[in-house]
Amino acid sequence: MNNIIIKESAYQLLQDQLRRGFEPKWFISFHYTEPSDSLTPQQEGNSNRIGFRDTDRGVLDPDVNFNLWNRSGAYTAKEQVRNSRDWVEKNAGDIRNKILKRCFNIKRLSKKREHTYPPMLFFHERGKSKRKYHTHLVLPQTKLRSDYFGSNSADYLKKVMEGNTLNGIKDSCKSISRDKSIDVQEVYDSSTLFSYLNKETTEEELPLDTTNSLMYTPKEGGGYKITSGSKTRKKYHHT
Repeated sequence: MNNIIIKESAYQLLQDQLRRGFEPKWFISFHYTEPSDSLTPQQEGNSNRIGFRDTDRGVLDPDVNFNLWNRSGAYTAKEQVRNSRDWVEKNAGDIRNKILKRCFNIKRLSKKREHTYPPMLFFHERGKSKRKYHTHLVLPQTKLRSDYFGSNSADYLKKVMEGNTLNGIKDSCKSISRDKSIDVQEVYDSSTLFSYLNKETTEEELPLDTTNSLMYTPKEGGGYKITSGSKTRKKYHHT
């Protein structure tokens, strides 16, 4: 099937969410941990440089690293796992559940509580390098309240996501990168945002994560309900 047709179909799927009642409020972007995050900087031979990202050529190059650990099979295997779509989706499910609990007062997904689900859309992209995934998340207005910030302000939501407040998301989700900050922006034009999030859609891969997203679907008798594609997914822990 032509990529143009696939992109258009995916975009219409997102537009359907708007027509069915989704009102995007927040656009959140975050990165994941990497195997190199656990490395300890060491002196490299006789070099006067210190740091596992130093190369044998004396050039700071994160893509060409001749460190012994980085050459090892263990590192390569772990990196391949972390850069897989399956690993990202499994951890996105954990992140989603933590956000539901912290930002929407929903402890767990269940058939009886479907009517209380907030819509939320996850998108996983590889970016320009096409090597490592990062995730975009689109949320409606949350139920967060603060005595020190405006209710549902971008600043407060960012603090909650970053872990700079009680029960922060980053503190409870080990898969989220500690080195890269979480970006939170208010949504002003949903159609333009969805067009941007649809840019990497191809015949081989759909950025939209239909497993972990909570989406409006038709219900019997008319109208729509919000459902999850991960009702049968087993509990997963970050590795």
